[in-house]
Amino acid sequence: MSTYIKKFWTYLCWGLFLLCCFSGVGFAADWNLPGVDIISRADRWAQDSWRLEDHPYYDWWELNIAEYELWQEWTYADTTWAFQKQQDSRQKYEVSNAWILKRNVHDLDFQDFSLEKRWPYADGIVKTSDGKTLRRPQTYKDKKTKIVIHHTASFTPTTRTEAESYLQELQVQHTFSNWRWDIGYNFLIDSQGNIYEWRAWGAWVIWAHAKRNNAPSVGIALIWDFEKEKPTQKMLTSLTELTTSLSWTYDIYPYTQQSYYFPIDTSPYIEAHQLDSLVGHTHIWTTSCPGDFVISYIPQLKKNVQVLLQYFRTTWSFSFDDVEFLSDSEPVRSSDDEAIVKIPFDSSGNVSCEVNDTKSELVSCTTKWRVVYMKLKRTWYAASGTVSFQITDLDQHRVWLWTAVLVREKDLSKLQQLRKLTYIDTYGSLTVPARSEKVSHDIFVDDIQRLEDISVDVLLYELTTWFREWTISCQSGCDLVMNEQKRVNNVSAFDIVAIGDNLTVTIGNDQYQIQSLDILNKSIITVQNYGRASFAWIPWNRFRGNLTFQKEQYRHLDNGWVTDWVVVNSLDVYDYRAGVAETNDQDHIEKVKAILLAVKNYTLHYIEWKNLHPSVPADAIYTMIDDPRMMQKYVWYGYEQTVTSWFEALRSLSDTWVTYRDQIVILPYYHCGWWFTRSGKEKFGRVDTPWLQSRLDIASCDSGKFSWHGVGMSGNWAARLAEAGVKADEIIRWFYTGVEVK
Repeated sequence: MSTYIKKFWTYLCWGLFLLCCFSGVGFAADWNLPGVDIISRADRWAQDSWRLEDHPYYDWWELNIAEYELWQEWTYADTTWAFQKQQDSRQKYEVSNAWILKRNVHDLDFQDFSLEKRWPYADGIVKTSDGKTLRRPQTYKDKKTKIVIHHTASFTPTTRTEAESYLQELQVQHTFSNWRWDIGYNFLIDSQGNIYEWRAWGAWVIWAHAKRNNAPSVGIALIWDFEKEKPTQKMLTSLTELTTSLSWTYDIYPYTQQSYYFPIDTSPYIEAHQLDSLVGHTHIWTTSCPGDFVISYIPQLKKNVQVLLQYFRTTWSFSFDDVEFLSDSEPVRSSDDEAIVKIPFDSSGNVSCEVNDTKSELVSCTTKWRVVYMKLKRTWYAASGTVSFQITDLDQHRVWLWTAVLVREKDLSKLQQLRKLTYIDTYGSLTVPARSEKVSHDIFVDDIQRLEDISVDVLLYELTTWFREWTISCQSGCDLVMNEQKRVNNVSAFDIVAIGDNLTVTIGNDQYQIQSLDILNKSIITVQNYGRASFAWIPWNRFRGNLTFQKEQYRHLDNGWVTDWVVVNSLDVYDYRAGVAETNDQDHIEKVKAILLAVKNYTLHYIEWKNLHPSVPADAIYTMIDDPRMMQKYVWYGYEQTVTSWFEALRSLSDTWVTYRDQIVILPYYHCGWWFTRSGKEKFGRVDTPWLQSRLDIASCDSGKFSWHGVGMSGNWAARLAEAGVKADEIIRWFYTGVEVK
């Protein structure tokens, strides 16, 4: 986090002291929640082994279950009645589920639904951990729309030592007594304002805290009984911070109406109610949770979150220290250089405003629908930065202090212009002659499904240029097609040697001299003598789809265009994108999503022959190359074993695309630049890419030079934006002018 943003939170605390001021500036390593410090699962004494099927407790339970059943029969004299009650309950449950499925599958309560039935409606299910079977599979839902507040109705720890003991006891209760395989809440907050991460497996797992409403919701529990006691101010401050940050992360607005599901006595035994996105447990179920004292605070909590969310949307820009050094020595006035600042303000409407900033002049101050609108005119360069306001409610005699951030496009443009001039003085001209002809063909939104259904043909550059012998194994057996005719089926292992114009294929004691080979794969193909691996030594020598060996022209990075044996991997579009290694798990998830969106568009641009990459010859058997020096870094099936965040992004953005005037356009990306991105025209002379304009790029390369081409999205700057709270769609719109994320 930049020094600027840290200072900003300090100012914000003072400006919002009558509400519930923000104080945290840390980021949770696993959650990437801006503005809050979280005691992570790794630090909070969780017993992860309790989630495993082979934990000794479950053996003990099996031994004692017979005795329990005898007791149950003795308790219910009429066992027929007990059985009928169980059957009735199951029938009501199935009818309720069928009713919810017709209305909204995203709200299905996966935690209580059989694995076979819930699979089509979940975005992911994990059955094992570290090679061991989980007692209850973990189900994921990528869209969260609700936040539910609870209390534990119990003792609250005041120190970390007390917290250790209490949280372990709570985990025992939720895991074994309540059969939730872990604590059902996602977060717990103690009286000192400490926030504890609890539910295992991170941001998108489905929790077990609000029956019938678990899938799309996040659960926060305050540790105490708030039927009897009032929450502390530290607890409420942390609750406000955490709720605001979660609302920002999941795009939840506290007053948006959502459907919640309640039990009723008649068919369909459940009904939907429309309530706000931020509720207490009592609002959606028959319970007194989270207690009267917290229930009475929730309306104020929603107001606080509504106000604070606007500040999240302005802190992402960058440190304005750079803007302060703009070289204008004289004040610059401009009649059209005005900005409107909007601040939510619960008032009768009779207010006065003052601005405490020498670079901005207050032009007008009006109110409408509980929002104060202040029009500011620039008086100096640079006017971007932190601006303080004082708003006075003349009827109620209240004075409010506010802090906002102005991001003036003219300041950014001027800074960008100065950096470009410095670059040109150092390295020479930025531009190349413009191309007058159209250099790409249109791909419209209607083409997406058709292109998603065709295969991707990828030249495997290292296996093509470094190898003349390949040792192959097939996990479930492969079928070999030689010279496009002869077939040898269900082969598990074989060798290939390229000599001159022939391939020698050795299968056991049999040898074949051929001119082309297609390996039709039923599962996973491994090139055993290819030693490429990830940094964690996970092998990157395994492939989904099919492999083809034949003579073909390709571009050798050292020797130019050559014709020789090539290795081409053919697979479906999803599996190809799953193997593109352009991020890692250390990257913020919003950066990962932004890169994935660029990868999706880039892939569809080239997989069909409408648009030919300069490194792909006409009429070749491949359209993509796995080497990042020419195209995207594709490392095949091994990447699926290497990272998790990439696949989280794949799931959550399965139906999301970037368009420009209803076209799927190419979105280049690179590592880092020099204070600005190049436009398509500056770098390539392209005249048909109006979305590739030059933009400011603060996260410049240490060397001062561009890493790669410098067009489109800068990975370093995308990372900085994501870490400061910018969502993937905003990152995309920053780098690519005029595009829409649909």
